[in-house]
Amino acid sequence: MPSLNWNCLAALLFVASYAALVPGLVLPLVRVESISGVQRSQSTLEVISDTLRWGYYQEGCMIMFFTVILPIIKMVILLRRACLGSIMLRRMSKYQCVDVYVLAITLSLSSSVLSVTPQLGAWCFSMFSLLSLMGTQIISHGASAA
Repeated sequence: MPSLNWNCLAALLFVASYAALVPGLVLPLVRVESISGVQRSQSTLEVISDTLRWGYYQEGCMIMFFTVILPIIKMVILLRRACLGSIMLRRMSKYQCVDVYVLAITLSLSSSVLSVTPQLGAWCFSMFSLLSLMGTQIISHGASAA
């Protein structure tokens, strides 16, 4: 019976995490204000689109892989409950927060040149990452205990 409670908790964490992913991708990520006072705000999907349109294909594809494709792959694995699902989830989860770390580093490095303020999209995506990691840890713990 206790494992059922852990499974329910993991499922709730994954549902909450993916509910936060969508706004994390479509809501503004950061607001950037230059020294001249020009303000700009974009969502993650807009950043990917602009990056690809400007010809920065490698960067755009990396952002798309870590923020869109990897979460979708993780969701498919969760829904299919593959035999090696928990092993694959653990391996994938170590790359879960790469973009959150890059955002934090970018904010700290650009603070002397630009005024950069995290917006709701950044908080939602961070919430997705943390809740998804927690759910993965619960599933991994249950798989190793069994």
